[in-house]
Amino acid sequence: MLDCIEANLNNWYVFMRVCKENRNIIKQEIIADVQNLEIKIQAEEYQSMVKPISVTLDYIQRNETTIADSVIIWKDLFKKLM
Repeated sequence: MLDCIEANLNNWYVFMRVCKENRNIIKQEIIADVQNLEIKIQAEEYQSMVKPISVTLDYIQRNETTIADSVIIWKDLFKKLM
């Protein structure tokens, strides 16, 4: 899910340009959603909240990570989030 949010945020300006260049054929509801800065801001805030958790999960799911390593990694994440 984080990859989707990041891809959307990284391509937001492309979406804006496409909507501008094709405003005659794109539904106004879609253009309004793309241009809605509140949606973009919420996505950025959500990304900043979810990113540390996503990175932590990536570390924990590696084959060489032990249970002890996982506990330390989760405790470090807890400290960062508090």
